[in-house]
Amino acid sequence: MVSRPLARVKRGRIRGARCLLLPALLGLAWSCERQLPTNRHDAITGVVQSQQVELGQLTIRPIPGRPELGENPTVQCLLSTDAEVYVNDQYSAPDAIQVGDTVEVIGHHDANSRTDRFLVCLVLITRPAPLPPAPDLLAPSSDSGAPVPAPQD
Repeated sequence: MVSRPLARVKRGRIRGARCLLLPALLGLAWSCERQLPTNRHDAITGVVQSQQVELGQLTIRPIPGRPELGENPTVQCLLSTDAEVYVNDQYSAPDAIQVGDTVEVIGHHDANSRTDRFLVCLVLITRPAPLPPAPDLLAPSSDSGAPVPAPQD
């Protein structure tokens, strides 16, 4: 059986441990590095110069008008594993990307890489599509000169 004075000593030790544990946890929380905010997404429009679909790599020459990319820029792009590719607004596989395609890629610059890469999450490809065949609205009939009979009641 535990006597009263011994019970107070045990409770006092527990309170003392709590008082030391709380400042230690708060100090640990403040000393941890904070995660950087999510990178801002950007869009780059250009022409595909080279591609290695099996590795998810593209080289794009942006259209003029992007002074932050330099005078003779090429942008190294890396497709993310869940990147979506659309050709003329239709979902396609990444292997649909061809050299010479006009593309708009949406993603963000990789701040953790040694090389300046653009991580792509969406690829929009615009290709000229052939016009559909004209419909046969007025097909010539064999007796085109004969009058059409009136409907009878």
